[in-house]
Amino acid sequence: MKITSGSIDLSHRPATPGEAAWQAADAIRALNHLTLVTTDPHTGFVGPCDVDSVIGGLHTLAERLPQALRQASTWLTGQHHHDRISHDRIGHDQQPPPDHPTGTRAHAEPGADAREAAVVSAAVTMLLADLDTAAQVAVELAATLGTARTVSAHLAGTGR
Repeated sequence: MKITSGSIDLSHRPATPGEAAWQAADAIRALNHLTLVTTDPHTGFVGPCDVDSVIGGLHTLAERLPQALRQASTWLTGQHHHDRISHDRIGHDQQPPPDHPTGTRAHAEPGADAREAAVVSAAVTMLLADLDTAAQVAVELAATLGTARTVSAHLAGTGR
């Protein structure tokens, strides 16, 4: 199954973490389309209970985001610790000689490995910081939606 935004069938269980994330993104896209304000009274929100239900679902989604982000961070940290991460911008201009039998950068300039390790470390450190920030923001989002839900749960339509 090709993973692109808008192309995942939401009736299938995802096979990879990436597929699951794209399914979540597509579910939010579907929510956005379903809640467009139109002149058709049979689309979108019908009453305050619909808004409450959406807030409740988004609250749960936001509560679950920090775990997914922290698990990604944990995996990246482990892979980096075992030197299993590279960076595609490193050495892109340092191709092995055409006659080199292994196709590796055996003839790279001295210190290239140390520079590559430093670039990878910097990139991973920056990414981990961004994921941590995103997790903290998700916690704040969940708290705010939780507060909103305490209000929305008590609203009802007037029937007018």
